[in-house]
Amino acid sequence: MKFLISNNPSSLRKELELYLYSATVEAEYGDEVVGGTVVTMAHHGPRTGNMAPSEHCWDHKFANVEIVGLSHFDLDTLGGCMVLMGCFPDDRRFEKFWAAAVYVDLHGPHMLKEFLLNCGSPCVVREDLSDLFNTFWAWSEKNRLFPPRNGSVEEVTEFVEKAVGVLLRILHGDETLLQKGREWKEEKENLNHASFVKVEGGVILRQSSEFVNHLYDTPDGVVSRAVVGFNSERKSITVSFADGDNCPSAVSIVQSLWGTEAGGHGGIAGSPRAQEMEQEDALRAFEATKAALKK
Repeated sequence: MKFLISNNPSSLRKELELYLYSATVEAEYGDEVVGGTVVTMAHHGPRTGNMAPSEHCWDHKFANVEIVGLSHFDLDTLGGCMVLMGCFPDDRRFEKFWAAAVYVDLHGPHMLKEFLLNCGSPCVVREDLSDLFNTFWAWSEKNRLFPPRNGSVEEVTEFVEKAVGVLLRILHGDETLLQKGREWKEEKENLNHASFVKVEGGVILRQSSEFVNHLYDTPDGVVSRAVVGFNSERKSITVSFADGDNCPSAVSIVQSLWGTEAGGHGGIAGSPRAQEMEQEDALRAFEATKAALKK
């Protein structure tokens, strides 16, 4: 089984058409999705309400998949890849971990705390699920996977296989990795201070080479309703809301600015994958988000 990634739906679709048995995992580009002949794991935008990739773990129709197409890589995407590979750890001990992974994918990393408060009894494998997430995020931050900027298709099979091995070690309590996760959490607290630009009208503007849209508290503890994050390395913008269920639509905001190739869902959405953003674009998104909160 091979894995391919691209930020261009046409390029990915053309490559997948060379194979009889294909699958895609969150190969979503705003409103557009690239489908597979065997299964299309997609649950954002117009596909909201579909099963998340990791929720396919009880389905056994995927044994003949030759090729898998991706638009990006995150924990939920990895779960879908593991389902297709036949190595998904669907042991009931991990049930709450995967439920949390889906919740975070839909609502943003900042909502992990809320999930943990409402998920009932603690995880059987480890008492604190946040340790597992912090550890995966710590590894993922140092092992980034992005599609080629030029819209071409890249094979990423080796990376996906490596990520599977790391996640399985985390889930089974590798203490060396878990300690790195605890250190990473402390670093994120420092990032809150370093990335902060300003706050107005319930919206924080942040700039960093790292993901910052989970940081809804200002450095002095003021809680905001939204974050506009400008990633200075990837040249991308993400708009997110702390309460994804009771807020303006993040995807409507980004699509009003950059068209239908900007994508995501109500609680968190981003600029088009293949389009570079600048600081002035972040300011436009900041003003648009403030205006949306006033309506």
